[in-house]
This record gives sequence, C-alpha cells and structure tokens, in this order.
Amino acid sequence: MVALKSTVEKDYSLKQLWRTVMGLPTAAVLGMTSLAGGQLRLPDDWDQTAFDYLGPSGKKHAEVFVIPAHEPRGVVGYLPGWKTSALDKMEAIQDIRDSGYSVLSVSLVNPGLEVGTLEDSLQRIKHFTFSPDSPLFQAFPENLPRFLMTHSTSGMLFQHALIDARFDGSRMPPIEHAFHTAPFFDTSGSSALYHPRLNKLYTRHARKHENELAGTPFMDRMYYYFRGLSRLLYEENPAIRPTHGQILEIAEYGRSYFERKNQELASGASAITIPQTFIISTDDSFSCPETAKKAAQLERAEVKLCRAQHNPLLDPPVRRSIIERLIDLTVPEEIVNYLKDHAETLTEAYEHELVRIGHYSDDDKGPFNSFS
Repeated sequence: MVALKSTVEKDYSLKQLWRTVMGLPTAAVLGMTSLAGGQLRLPDDWDQTAFDYLGPSGKKHAEVFVIPAHEPRGVVGYLPGWKTSALDKMEAIQDIRDSGYSVLSVSLVNPGLEVGTLEDSLQRIKHFTFSPDSPLFQAFPENLPRFLMTHSTSGMLFQHALIDARFDGSRMPPIEHAFHTAPFFDTSGSSALYHPRLNKLYTRHARKHENELAGTPFMDRMYYYFRGLSRLLYEENPAIRPTHGQILEIAEYGRSYFERKNQELASGASAITIPQTFIISTDDSFSCPETAKKAAQLERAEVKLCRAQHNPLLDPPVRRSIIERLIDLTVPEEIVNYLKDHAETLTEAYEHELVRIGHYSDDDKGPFNSFS
C-alpha cells in the first residue's frame, strides 16, 4: 500500500466537529479532480487529431490528444475524469510516454452546467475504445499492443460499454489490459449501497441545489471548512466542479451499472471481457472505495489498493507501479514474431509430447481426453 503526503494543509482540531456533519455531501468536491484552472498550453511534442461518432442527438465530433513515444513498445488510450483532460495530467502522461508508450486521450463531453451528457460521453468512449477506425487503433502501427487507462467517471462508463458490447454480441476491443484509477460508482461516505442514511441526506441536499456548482451553497462551504479544504474555495476555478444535479446523475449511472451487471449475471450471459485492474484509493473522499471494490469483484478484475486520494495517477509511486505493470504485460515484438514464425513447429512438438505422456491421441479430433 502506497502512502500519500497530502498537499492540502488540514486543520485536524476540527476532526470531532467534522464527524457531526459527515452526512453532508462528501461528493461536493468531486469536481476537484482538476486543479489546473485556466488555459494550459499544448506541449510542442503533443499533436491532435479527431473522430466523429454517433451521439444520442446525431453526429458528434471529438478531439483527441496524441502524444507519441520515441520508440513505442505499446499504445495507451487515456480517458480522463469529469471536466478534465490529458493536460490536467500532463506530468503523468509524459511519464507514461517517456516509458515507451504512445498515448492518445479523449475527454468526456464537457457538460457546462447541464445534466444529460453522460449518454453522449458513453457513446464517445464506445467509439474510441471499440471502433476499428478509432485513432486508438489507427494512429500507430497495428502490431503495437493497446492498453487503456481511465479515471473516475470514465472507468464506470467503460463498464457500461462492456455490458453493451456483450448484450449486442459485439467483439471485445483488442485491448491487452485496462487500468481504472479511482473508478467512481458512488459518492464516498454517502453511497446508496454502504451508507443509505447518509445517501438520503445528501440526495435531499443535492436536489435543493441541483443547478449550483458544488462548493457554492452555504452548507457546501461549511463542508469544505470542516474538511480543512476551505482555501480551495478561493484558489480553484469553481467551474471545474460539477453541479449537484450532475453529481446525482453520475451516481445514478454508477448504481445502474450494478443493476445491469446483476441482471447480466442472472441471465447467464457470456462473461467475455478484457483483463482489468482497479486502482482504488482507500482514503478517497470523492469516490466510494467499497463500491469500487464491489464492481471489481463483479468484473473479476485485479484490485490494487493505495492511499492517493482521488488521483492515483498523480502520485509518483502509484504511477510508477502502474507503468511497471504495463511493461510486464508488454510482450517484446521479437518474441511475438518468433512465435508466429515457429507456430507450426511448436504446435507439432507440443502435440508429440502430449501423445508421449498419454494425454492426447493422434486420432482425437476434439479436446484433450484428460480434461473432459
């Protein structure tokens, strides 16, 4: 487990007082996944491309950041969280690039103050990760392995995309492994599954302030104060936060995932998927860690726990461990070529050995006899 030194100075003398208001919206600072604020300049060695996709209301257009590695050993598709982009994770993206992985990144639809954009974002994710003509599969040579990284809301939406693909009978995308950092399925401290009472309190509060940005209502400011985060009310751009109506919408999508997944399991539908790892922060104040663990269990995904608040990819030790896992999963091209060139010889040698030890007969046309 990796410890994180917080960059936010907290007043722990208010700890007991905080307990008295723990039913207030712990999701109120969900939008604080980006502290960049303002306009960030595109680095000189980054490029841009785009793709069109079919959204709920017709044809849509999405911009894609392209960050090429010098001698790439693989390609990583990166899906950032709510109201953020790859520019907000520039240091992490460039670390991945410098480790030998070209990166392509597309953001979720920017909702402004509106609700109802998540379905559009879902269709964008599905095109980017599933469509053969996506830049993820077209921008770099086909022989390079593809990986996926998501953050927060994007990780949850990707699980919806997997369910849709299985329901439609679509093929899984040629992605070797997907890493989901701080996947958001419900609010921390007020999730419907693990904190039903506090969830009712927050839902009541959020419905009274649906069109207000988190952190602006009086009770939100009290929440920031009691968490020792009040300086962020003055330092960050409030426009990067979601409205309370948006928080309710995101959480509802998270809860609907569990309903759909349970229906899928009950129906006996195909469990075909891609290998996944959930990187979950146990000290995440925005995304409920327990709810994310439950989703990982249902997806039969690997779970890595850390203490990196809501941004594991921004924590250098956690990021390094993800990159090392990427490297471990990347089969060198020379080995792939060797296996292709010697496939027939290796298969014959393998079958000969099975015949020798009695597990396989030359007359067999089906599976091994010993594994019936």
